Amino acid sequence: MTPIKTKSAGSGISYAGSGAGGGGGKRLRGKSVYPWIILAVCGLAILTTSLSPGLRRFLGGAMQPLLAGGRSGGEWVAETFRSVLPLSAMERRRLDELQERLHQLQLELTVLREAESENHELRRALNLAPPAGWLRVPALVVARDPISWDRRFRIDHGSLDGVSAGNLVLVGERAVGRVVEVAARTAMVATVLDPRCRLSVRLSDSRVTGVLLGGHQRDPATGREVAMIDFLPRDALYRETERVETSGLSGYAPGGIVVGQVVKWDNWRVAEIVDMTHARLKVAPAADLTDFRVVSVLVPERREP
Repeated sequence: MTPIKTKSAGSGISYAGSGAGGGGGKRLRGKSVYPWIILAVCGLAILTTSLSPGLRRFLGGAMQPLLAGGRSGGEWVAETFRSVLPLSAMERRRLDELQERLHQLQLELTVLREAESENHELRRALNLAPPAGWLRVPALVVARDPISWDRRFRIDHGSLDGVSAGNLVLVGERAVGRVVEVAARTAMVATVLDPRCRLSVRLSDSRVTGVLLGGHQRDPATGREVAMIDFLPRDALYRETERVETSGLSGYAPGGIVVGQVVKWDNWRVAEIVDMTHARLKVAPAADLTDFRVVSVLVPERREP
């Protein structure tokens, strides 16, 4: 039987007729926004439940500034839901303001975390006992030259704080360099990789002394820059990984402060003989010279006359 098309009272169009299956007709309804809203809500729910725990924690952290600023959870959810729909000019401005506020809070949090880390390192430096006859002056690194990042840096203490040229500078219990220039409130430090840094050092096993010279040598095994010890006895027995310490002979630094360890020149040589008169060694710094914010300057303890 041929279907008969009739108009219904509603906005849709219905088809009447019989078929092999008999019975019911089909109704084509007009377009509605409600299915799309339901679909959007379901999509948001699925997306939220499928997020990783780390991302959920991040989103939770992002909500904290908004809630701390007096906005309720319901208002935040409303703003989030409206963000998937077309926004008015006023709503767009409000969203931009919230995003800018969130950015500012993130910057403030970063600064607070850095200050907390610096305070922790300063307290740790203050709690380290100095060698007998010496005092520790904790200082912050305030400037580095990008070209000579691991060779020189400036600290926020100077002559008015008791710092003078020649003082040994430590990170923790390890020597990183010495003061080479002093102003009233700041000082320049040359690390053990800088040619301006010269230290009288002693090898822990062979017990011989030499002069540590900064330089631009590079260890082929690790790729790290290394310093050199020159003017060593040519006939002494030197060993790879032997510890290098300050000798205490110069009067500018106490003895026994770890500076680094001996590394090979190549696959078989530990010492290089110079002009058949003396030996020279390579030394890898004990401290990472690229990543620290707090140092200690060792200054002689003042004795009352």
